[in-house]
Amino acid sequence: MMTRDELRGPLGLSLAASAVVVILLIWMAVPMSQTISRLSGGMPPDSTLHARTLTDHLELDRVDRNRVHGRSFFFDPAEPPSPPAPEATGACCLSETDCQELKRSECSATGGTFKGPNRSCTDDTCKPREAPPPPPPPPSGPSRYAGPDLVMVWGTDAVFKLDGSLLIIPRGHTLEDVEVVSIDAPRTVTVNWRGGGPFELDLYPADALPASNSTVTDSLLDGRDRPHVPEARPARNASLGARANAETP
Repeated sequence: MMTRDELRGPLGLSLAASAVVVILLIWMAVPMSQTISRLSGGMPPDSTLHARTLTDHLELDRVDRNRVHGRSFFFDPAEPPSPPAPEATGACCLSETDCQELKRSECSATGGTFKGPNRSCTDDTCKPREAPPPPPPPPSGPSRYAGPDLVMVWGTDAVFKLDGSLLIIPRGHTLEDVEVVSIDAPRTVTVNWRGGGPFELDLYPADALPASNSTVTDSLLDGRDRPHVPEARPARNASLGARANAETP
């Protein structure tokens, strides 16, 4: 029988070491048996672990391929896109008197009206603006002149023929719906007729004027011998001898 002194010596240490080895062998026996069974085909592998391992491998393989895809000695990949510019601020009208400088998204979120980027708030930024006046209505008068025929110019009077009568109309006056606007003697008279116009009536075509060395031509062109009468006179109908009240345009 071993004594206590023998157990404290080398023999006791050897027994303790042997006990530890036996315990380790027993603890590792189960994993080792499973590994041997898998290698020999005795126990099927864990399908969940296998699928997860395969998925991780394929993902790592895809990442590695993407890192070098398209790169070679003859290819320079494009630069990555630039980040979007920051959203500019501008005047935002919350009411007619409340103006704040906000971003467009912030202005929309608060129910305001965005007046444009980089626009500052001033005293009249949010004041309502008057609508522009409507365009003038199109002329309602005729588009072509079909009134009395122009027969002559005498000073500041234009003489027209209507149904056998002569209408003598001073410049700036109206008779029988004919308003004499201007007179360019001896060739052209500008008139308005029945609300339409202005119409240019040619008395003498430019190529039909008398020769320039004629005393009649000199009288017509330079105005030295033309009669000059006050234009406040009323227009009149020469054939009837009655005066018509002049209508100021």
